[in-house]
Amino acid sequence: VKSYLKRNYDLDMDASPQHMKSSSAVATEEDYYERLLGIPKPAPSSFMGQKSTLLNKAYAFAVKQHEIMRQNDGMTEEESLDIVEELLAQDNTSERQTSRQIQKDIVTEMSSKKTTDTKSTDSTKEKEDATTAESSSSKTLESSTPSVLHNKPRTIQGMNLWSKRLQAVPYKEWTVGASVALDHWIARNILELSEETWEELLGGENPDLTSRGKDILIVRHTLFPETNISSKSSTLAEDLQQDEDTFESMSTETQVTEEDDDDDSTTADSAEKTIDELLASLGGGLDDDETNKFWKDGDEEDAEAQTEESGDLDDMYAQLIDELQEWRAENVETPYEEWTQQRKDDFEDWMNRYVSAVVRETDEEIDVDATRTALLSGPPTTREENEALFSRVQDEAEAEIFLQSLKSPSDLMAEGDFKGQDMEAYQAYWNLPYNTKLERLVQLGTLRPLWDEYTSESERTKFLARHSEKLLEGLELEHLVPDPNGAITAEDMPGNMVKQQGVDADQTYGIKMIPYGTEEYGTALSEKARMLYQAWNTHKASRAQYEEKMFKQGKLGLRYGKTTKDKKKN
Repeated sequence: VKSYLKRNYDLDMDASPQHMKSSSAVATEEDYYERLLGIPKPAPSSFMGQKSTLLNKAYAFAVKQHEIMRQNDGMTEEESLDIVEELLAQDNTSERQTSRQIQKDIVTEMSSKKTTDTKSTDSTKEKEDATTAESSSSKTLESSTPSVLHNKPRTIQGMNLWSKRLQAVPYKEWTVGASVALDHWIARNILELSEETWEELLGGENPDLTSRGKDILIVRHTLFPETNISSKSSTLAEDLQQDEDTFESMSTETQVTEEDDDDDSTTADSAEKTIDELLASLGGGLDDDETNKFWKDGDEEDAEAQTEESGDLDDMYAQLIDELQEWRAENVETPYEEWTQQRKDDFEDWMNRYVSAVVRETDEEIDVDATRTALLSGPPTTREENEALFSRVQDEAEAEIFLQSLKSPSDLMAEGDFKGQDMEAYQAYWNLPYNTKLERLVQLGTLRPLWDEYTSESERTKFLARHSEKLLEGLELEHLVPDPNGAITAEDMPGNMVKQQGVDADQTYGIKMIPYGTEEYGTALSEKARMLYQAWNTHKASRAQYEEKMFKQGKLGLRYGKTTKDKKKN
């Protein structure tokens, strides 16, 4: 265990870092949540007293390593490392693929049943009496169970129990403990995820578990439509984002009903407000709109005009992309070099319109030849073909299925699908290590708004605004930094910049090239902000575990403010 932590996380277990909770630290944490929520401490078997997620991974690795070494006499600890890593990676891949397949089966089957039930209901609606209505109700309950669960009677019982709870209390009013318990039940009993995977997923620190998190949300929305509290017109991606945002807001707020003590409510609200203010101050005191300064132009009063303009730009851009496919198809049939001069002139006129639509103001000269070659080099694709590709790389689970379906270069050459530079590029990709190939596909899906030419300009701008901090990290950019010998003062800066950034009127500044978002950027302030966000994430995960345990023990209900067994005694 010590070797694993040292090798993978550079942690010294003997130094008792924050990840290794001592019994006194756990007790202090339990006392905190008891005061915060007004709920008695959990039983000694609570998650709060168990090993951290990091330690669980270390112990799982150590147990597997011990088994391998016992089965192979004379094998050293070092020799067993690669074998154990490979076995655990295989287990992880199998779990990820199993989860995704179950999710797809449930969604496909339930969608088909919904269509069938709708037609059946419409045809028999006028003939139903009270008796047949009751019979229909029981049949509906039976038909709502996907076939993948038919050999799991206990899971079906659990599903019926959760359905009754949702009928009793609207999902949006549920406590964090109840909502986490439902997702935990789905992960373990339906998607067959391991307990270690669930705990790591709840901790939110492993991006490799994104696909399994999506599987949980999609299955919950499918089996329990009441939990999908987003708008009907929203896309699945928006549904998932809203669901995640809802859970986050629930995790960071203490919801108190009228039955609770007013003093407790005031104290909790004050504490949350203080934390929000602290996070805002570490972020420079800017809200979300203000932090998107790299991609937004104009003042707030121009917002409506910008929205109208972006809509017009989206329409124009969509038309240009459709026209580009026609030009590409023509280039495939007859290379550009063989076009008539009139046709070349027509393309140049079109390309000028395209460049003026997509290129922001720049002092650099546009390379016409390189731009023409880049535009015509790709094959013509339809929106349907484009969507089919990106839907297969939307997360690591889909990307892995797609990767395993790819044909080898030799097979493609035999079929004549690829030739020339296309084959050279594909061969270079094929020769990469498996994990690297998978990572490239996941990156392609993650950065779809940047790589997908069918993405509207407004959607691309939103993506850049939302993820600018991450996308710019590491790039050397000009920064305004305090400099005793600098020639720049507050008088040289725009008024809104002085107000937003809290510029000291007596301070002088200079321009310095600094890698954006690195430890050098912001130094102590940036480091403190990261530490605070990590602590905040740990708090949310710990509170979710605490409340779930309380819910399972019957000490916390579906709603906040409903008295528990212990509160009734008091």
